[in-house]
Amino acid sequence: MTTRLPNPITAGDTLTFLVSSSLYPAPTWTLFYRLVSLVSTLDEITFSGTAEGSDHRILVTAAASAGWDAGTYQWFAYFSDGTSRYTVDQGTVTLRGNPATIDAGYDGRSHARKVLDRINAGIEALNLGVKSYTILGRDMTYRDIPELLMLQNRYEAEVAAEEAVPGTSRRSTAYLRYGRAL
Repeated sequence: MTTRLPNPITAGDTLTFLVSSSLYPAPTWTLFYRLVSLVSTLDEITFSGTAEGSDHRILVTAAASAGWDAGTYQWFAYFSDGTSRYTVDQGTVTLRGNPATIDAGYDGRSHARKVLDRINAGIEALNLGVKSYTILGRDMTYRDIPELLMLQNRYEAEVAAEEAVPGTSRRSTAYLRYGRAL
């Protein structure tokens, strides 16, 4: 049984998937999801599954998700039979803005992507001949290159984790052959 939400989710898109559970079969049990914004205390999204045999069909129509606010949400998945409730999974999900209603000038990049882009622009604009200067009593000192590269590595890793496609890996396999040297 996997109750993981796809990540990211785009507001205004249809969200549909099927969950099978031998412990909590439909129609005796209903699968619920609750998403709570990590930024706003006002943003909460709930939806539930419908029975499809003994499975749970999650279907959120495009019209139902159209008004969802972009952001990062904590989500919870739980089963209920009307009397008992069991939380079976939780995580975080990124909700992207609705492409049909995004205002001009919207910047949908994550915080990590914005910082990485600024670091890269700073490295490109760096004048390697000047470390610091003073004009009319105001001092300006640039960051050291090793410090910038350390920040760049940190944010590259964060962006890679955010933008990774679930079920894929960046790891590669190396094969070694052992034998006697000739």
